[in-house]
This record gives sequence, C-alpha cells and structure tokens, in this order.
Amino acid sequence: MLWEVPEEEPSQELFAEDWEERSGPVRNQRSHDNCSTYVGTDLFSAMRLINKEDDKFRIFIARYLTLYASPMLRYVESIDGRRKDTHHCHGNSIADTLKFIKRNGVPEEDPVDADKDFNCITDAPEKNPSILYQIGDEVEACVSNKLKDLYEALLHQPVGANLHFFHPEFTNIGSVNIYEGPLSDSSTYSGLHTVLITAVKRIKGKLVARVKSSHGTEKGENGYMNVSLTKMILGIGRGNEIYYASFLLTDFTYLEIPRGLNKPEELEKEKGKKRKTHHLPCLAFVKI
Repeated sequence: MLWEVPEEEPSQELFAEDWEERSGPVRNQRSHDNCSTYVGTDLFSAMRLINKEDDKFRIFIARYLTLYASPMLRYVESIDGRRKDTHHCHGNSIADTLKFIKRNGVPEEDPVDADKDFNCITDAPEKNPSILYQIGDEVEACVSNKLKDLYEALLHQPVGANLHFFHPEFTNIGSVNIYEGPLSDSSTYSGLHTVLITAVKRIKGKLVARVKSSHGTEKGENGYMNVSLTKMILGIGRGNEIYYASFLLTDFTYLEIPRGLNKPEELEKEKGKKRKTHHLPCLAFVKI
C-alpha cells in the first residue's frame, strides 16, 4: 500500500540550509552491502568539520568498518549469506556503526581505497594502525522516525537515514526528478539502503529530501537524488515485510553535537560534564 499524506511543513529557515558542500565526496560501495559504513563515517567527518576539529572534510575508511565493525554479522554472512562464497559484507544500523567508531576508532582513508574495489572476505586493512579517530565520549547518537526531528537536526548537520528502495524506480532514479517509491504493480521491493540527507527542498511544488547515495556519481544526479517526504508505505515487499506505516525515508540518525564547542580543547574540557540536549525529543537516544 502506498499513499500520499499532507505535508509536515518545515521552517523557512530549513530551506536555506544545505549541507552538500560539507558532506564530502560521493563514494561507491560497488557490489558490497556496506552502505551504513559510508553514512556513518560521513556523519563523523561532518561533525568534526562543523565543530572545527578539522579544517576540511576528512574521509574515513569504510573498508575498515566493513571488515571489523561486526564480527557476528560477518560470521552469519559467511555461513548463511546469499553470497557467502564471494561476500561477507552485511547491512548494519547507522547507530551501531557510530558506536563502533566511538569505542574503537576508525582510520583515515588512503586515496587508493577510494579508487579501487576490494575483496570483503580477504582484503582486511591493518586492524591496529598508528592513528585511529574516535567519536568523543560526550557525543550521543539520536534515532527518530519523526519528520520534526529530521527538520530540527538538519538545521545543524546532515542526517543519516534508511531509504525503502524499489526496482526499477531506484535503478532508473536518474531519469526522474523525485523518487516516490513503487510506481506500478510490477515494482519489486529490495529492502533498505542507507543514505545521507543534506537538505529539504521543494521541487515542482513537492516537498523532498535531498540525499547522497553511495553508488558513485553515475547514480541519480551526480550521486544525489530527491526523495518524497509525503509518501507513506505499508505491507509492500516480497513477503509484505514493511510491517508498520513508514515514510520512504526512516530511522533518521544524527550525532548530538555540543553547541558552542568549537575547539578540541573545549571538547576535552566538556568530558565528564552533564550536557543539555539541543534537539527536539526523539524516538531514542542510543548510547554509543
């Protein structure tokens, strides 16, 4: 079931905000099921840039998270995955990806990694490199399905999300202005794809989220696409696996960034202090 719902109008201030230039380059996951590693690292990189810990967007290696973030999920893929002979990569939540970065750290990406594919069974990067970057102890992840939380968070930073994607609509995204889910009875549900929301816009009078994918610049408009914010879906899929009414975009995830902390030494002073939250109440704060 797919239907249109009335717009939940954001503030005019939000329409003026666009994080595309501060969200890093579009990368390419190729045939791997590891989109959450790209969005998780992009959220971390954006947080560092916004808080002026870095003076440019620092890219972190998605391959490191693909190999090390969840040994359990990798094991499941190795024994029961549909591509177990060629791939041990797997889906994961953005929050769990951020949790790993906070606890264990992630290395900076070598430019060579950005230009070549890798074998996700055998091409393991060094597990204990000399430099690992970690999310600060005072930072938490927030996960919500409410548009008002998305709107509030986007005033301060890009936001990760999961996108319900259907074929052929997702495959043909470059030929349409707005992705609106399944357009015919022959459309097939393919699951969730993790993306980075950089803005809310109006296109042809319709309210949309501007999202960055991880399938290279050939997909969509230079790697970006516009997703409807007024379409709801329920009971669609091979086994009707969408059990609850949902927008096409769901699981809005962002890092709770301490406001006014612009320097690394100030972030260090903040550790151990009880912080006030600055976003609207959300579905869940995830301890990371």
